[in-house]
This record gives sequence, C-alpha cells and structure tokens, in this order.
Amino acid sequence: SLALANACGGATVTQTVGGAGSTVTVTKTGAAGATVTVTQAAEAAALANGAVLVHYIINGVDYYGAVQPYWTLLYVMREKLGLIGTKKGCDTGDCGVCGAIVNGRIVNTCIMLAVEADGANIETVEGLAPKIGKELDKLQQSWVDNDALQCGFCTAGMIMTAKALL
Repeated sequence: SLALANACGGATVTQTVGGAGSTVTVTKTGAAGATVTVTQAAEAAALANGAVLVHYIINGVDYYGAVQPYWTLLYVMREKLGLIGTKKGCDTGDCGVCGAIVNGRIVNTCIMLAVEADGANIETVEGLAPKIGKELDKLQQSWVDNDALQCGFCTAGMIMTAKALL
C-alpha cells in the first residue's frame, strides 16, 4: 500500500534504500518555519522493490510518495490519494472522463504514467471550487444552471477539459 505524505511548504527528500529498517524521510518546512518530518518504512521497502519516489502538487497541496513504474496517474489519484472526482471510463484515453489539468494542459490520466507526472502541478475537479462544499466554480455553476449534467459520470472530465480550453 502506498502512503503519500502531504503538507504545504518546501521540501527536502532523502532516500535511504537498502535492507531491513530502511526508510524514506520527507522533511517539509511550512510557512511559519515549522518543520515536519515523515519517515515511512513501507515506502522504503517499495523503493527497494523498484518503486519510484515522486512529488506532485495537486490542487495546491504537495504530495510525496513511492509509486510503481506501471501505475497510472488516475490510479494514484483515485486509489492512493482518495481524489475520486476524476473518474475511470474507457481506460484507453479515448473518452476523456479521466481528464485533469497537468502543468496547464488537459491530460487523460488513465494513460499517463504516475512517474511521468513527477514534479507536476495537477488540477482536478476537487480543486475548482474556491470554498469546497460551500460554493461552486463559475464553470461548475454554469453546468448546473444549464442542465448540462446528464447522469454526471463524465461531468468532471468535461468541466476540466472546458477549463483547459478557456
């Protein structure tokens, strides 16, 4: 299982991979100068077995963790980070249901490998609303106002594609 650490601020990542007791240490310095250190032995074991240490900024939050080279970005976001707004549709990059904005461009996350997104700034539908749970983004609200939701399954991908287009 992947445990991705998240926190705001700068980061220094130290990898110590080897035998029993190996760890991955992520040190983050917050805005107030406080330092948080997360040590994860499970990630060190994963790194020793071919995983890769990655860093993402998703909806303004830093995430660090170990991913397998064959995992897709969609898999990591949904299954490992719990960001379930991005849906899995065709799993071949044809339908756009899994669309997210990666470094300013719309990407089908079902065919992008998680390691390819290392260091990327990623925006998902969860990050659109300025006050999550209280108000919608203008684009989301226009979807509601114009009854564009249909069943809603592909709505997140369509909204993210429209945002990238605009």
